[in-house]
Amino acid sequence: MLVSKHSLKYQENLYLLIAIFTLRTQQSALIMPESNEVYDILELLQQAQDVSGSFKHHLFKLLPQETAIDELLHFNFLIYCFFPNLISSQQKSLIGYMLTNKRNRLCNQITLLTKELAQVFPVISSSEKRFFYNYYLMLSLVSILMLGHTTPFFYSLHFPKSALEIDESNQQIQQIKQIISEVFHDHPKNALIVYYLSGLVYNLLQSETNEKLLIYVQMNKTLTGNYYIQNRLRQVFDEKMIRLTENPEQADLIVTDWFDKFHQTSKIFYLDPNKEKDLWVDLVTKIQQLYVNKMI
Repeated sequence: MLVSKHSLKYQENLYLLIAIFTLRTQQSALIMPESNEVYDILELLQQAQDVSGSFKHHLFKLLPQETAIDELLHFNFLIYCFFPNLISSQQKSLIGYMLTNKRNRLCNQITLLTKELAQVFPVISSSEKRFFYNYYLMLSLVSILMLGHTTPFFYSLHFPKSALEIDESNQQIQQIKQIISEVFHDHPKNALIVYYLSGLVYNLLQSETNEKLLIYVQMNKTLTGNYYIQNRLRQVFDEKMIRLTENPEQADLIVTDWFDKFHQTSKIFYLDPNKEKDLWVDLVTKIQQLYVNKMI
């Protein structure tokens, strides 16, 4: 039932977009021509995956061929932005790769930006990561250039929060802004580009975190207590998420069966062996909460 409701909403949104384009074309409220650089990217997206469907034939009946082609390029682009799951991960990566081979100034700047970011943030240094960043940066950049001074009214509908909503003292965001500013130093919309792309890059980098929750286990009441609890933790949690440590001082969480009312802190989880089944759910929840807090 949930899937069908989701699909219905998805269809409603798509029909709404089609209706908006149809009403605009009927009223001759057409999109102003884009720069050649932006137009090249719109064509690349349509060549990579044309998601306009039967709407294509509808537009060609309403408009002259050249105007219909232009409208379809924009319609296709908006589908990319507002219906991202229509584009497979493999296709997104392929488009990111295609951008590296496109003789287009904007594509060259996007590729350079990703390269410069990868040097400062090695977590995205692999080719696959950089292709994905190319793809998302391209969609964001084209949106900014299309919207111009109206960007603040529409950008937040589908892109992550802007840099202004992120703590200005954050060193990472400052590094990102500097890199973007240098790459687009001579662009007339430099300020808009830096403002919005820095927020996007920052949000993407947050998803790349490889932080692990350090857990120290000290079970004293049974011979196999430590071995048993450590094994269960490894079975429940991915090794990318937690790491068992032998140093309680480094630990984010201490799991123990030794209750000391004088040393109870949020860092210590008391796991009574006699109530293990009930407390295990609480422990898993505690670890998940601590991990999320550490990531954010």
